[in-house]
Amino acid sequence: MKRWLICVSVLAVVLILVVAGCSPAPEEPAPVTPTPAPEEPAPVTPTPAPEEPTPAPEEPAQPEEIYLQFYSPAPVRSGAYKAIVAMGEMLNEKRPGITAAWKSYAVPQSFNDAAGGIDSMDPELKKNSFAWSMASFDFSMARDGAGPADHNYVNKHPGLMWIGTVESQAWGLVTYDPDIKTFKDLAGKTIGGTAPGGSPPTVLNAILKAAGVLDQVTYKGGGPPDFGKWMQSGEIDALNYGQAVEDEDGVWHTPPMPMGMILGRQTYWVELTQETIDKVNADPTVGFDISSVTIPEGAIFLPPSPLHDPENPTVNPPMDATVLKWNNALTAWDTTDEELVYDLLKFFAVDNVEEWSEAMGSLQSPELLAGRGYQGLTEDMIHPGALRFYQEQGVEINLEQ
Repeated sequence: MKRWLICVSVLAVVLILVVAGCSPAPEEPAPVTPTPAPEEPAPVTPTPAPEEPTPAPEEPAQPEEIYLQFYSPAPVRSGAYKAIVAMGEMLNEKRPGITAAWKSYAVPQSFNDAAGGIDSMDPELKKNSFAWSMASFDFSMARDGAGPADHNYVNKHPGLMWIGTVESQAWGLVTYDPDIKTFKDLAGKTIGGTAPGGSPPTVLNAILKAAGVLDQVTYKGGGPPDFGKWMQSGEIDALNYGQAVEDEDGVWHTPPMPMGMILGRQTYWVELTQETIDKVNADPTVGFDISSVTIPEGAIFLPPSPLHDPENPTVNPPMDATVLKWNNALTAWDTTDEELVYDLLKFFAVDNVEEWSEAMGSLQSPELLAGRGYQGLTEDMIHPGALRFYQEQGVEINLEQ
């Protein structure tokens, strides 16, 4: 029994060993390759956004080129014509964007005059056209389409607008004869002056008619070169070309031309009476009104010159002289741009007033431009650009009735 147990035990051990030897040996685990840590991404340098091109500096806006045309009824080489030349040259030299030109209508008749000539233009050109040295008589007649036969405005020009009175002067008949005191004393006499058809003989005829002597007077028309010769030779008894201008200081000056014509003898001014003025203004066929101005005795300043001996009084009146008041203006049209008119007045009467005054022969300040009103001028006749200019300057326009 004991032997059998031993045999069983041994057999069990053998079986265990056999089973153990038949079982496959456990596989060794495959070596584990360590997974490398993920590389940190390289820092990305941001690509700069493409720079927007720097805009080129804007060119300053160029002013629109403006072409201006100045007209004057005065003849070439006259003071009034030289004035428009001076204005045009100043603008061409000092005012970029403006090109100015000028033209004379020496003997205004029908449409051959400052207003009619401009009004017959193409409307686009007329907008930048200005009538210079336009007498108040012409201004009224042109607007109303009026005037005597030799100085008639065929059509009405209600679009003609006042800008400023550039000159206000005394205008009258001068004579060597102390017995010719008023226009009534001219009966049977010969008067010299500019050719018929212009403003001076037109106004003279209205005055002679009112004085009742128009059909008793002989008129001799010509030009300035003739006047001195006629006066000194006695071919004429009076000359319709006497001129004197009062400056801002109350001093009266006379232009060299008429002074030279009557040089060497005492000259008298023919008086324009209020009675005659009233008759002219009441005449419906005349087409304009007139007024007078008085030159005080001895008030005219006569600078020494080759034409004048300061010891000789010549045109300096020996007594107060009441004569015709003659206003000349710069005018435009109701189609003329308001800003252009405003800028022109500012250019001449403010920015370049000294140079302009020197060219004109007297001060051209806003006060004087506005203070020299036209006979019969009303606010609706004033260009809006001019009205705005005077309002901004604090200057009240003198509206003469």
